[in-house]
Amino acid sequence: MYWYTDWLQPKVVLIILAVLLLAALGAGAWLAREWRTFRHRRRLSRARRAEEDAPKVLEELGYEVLETQARGTMGVRVDGKAHETAVIADVLASKDGCRYVFEVKTGESAPDPLHPETRRQLLEYAIAFRPSPVMLLDMERGEAHRVEFPGLSAAPPPPPATKGLWKWLLLALLLGLLAGIGIGVKLV
Repeated sequence: MYWYTDWLQPKVVLIILAVLLLAALGAGAWLAREWRTFRHRRRLSRARRAEEDAPKVLEELGYEVLETQARGTMGVRVDGKAHETAVIADVLASKDGCRYVFEVKTGESAPDPLHPETRRQLLEYAIAFRPSPVMLLDMERGEAHRVEFPGLSAAPPPPPATKGLWKWLLLALLLGLLAGIGIGVKLV
């Protein structure tokens, strides 16, 4: 009998195959996780470079960059309790006397304003940076697109500053009448 005949027993072959299968599954899972991590890091690196290059692209398009990583705020009510949350836009720029808020995007689907994640981000900007127009800077094509949300008013409603104004107007009118009467009495 040869030495390898013990290894060819069915139970031993099944155990060896099971160990190899488990090792292959583990290696496959590790490779898949490493691949996802690599792609995620590459995407973040690309996005970071795009945000760094955005001011130059905007200047070439005629905009003046005012601020990068601009901070805005928006109010949120949860169960009737008011909260304020920060929103950070990629770039704040101006052109022809108007201020614009920019979101910088790269890739295949992200530069599309109808892409769900991009659309939600732009909507946050539209609320937090009102009344500034919201712009999407497509770094792949070097194009800036104005994005509007028709159901959202351009500016928040003005505060009710006119409440009680009629009292002051009436007082001014009475003082004017009294002053006019006083001047008229002195002249006579």
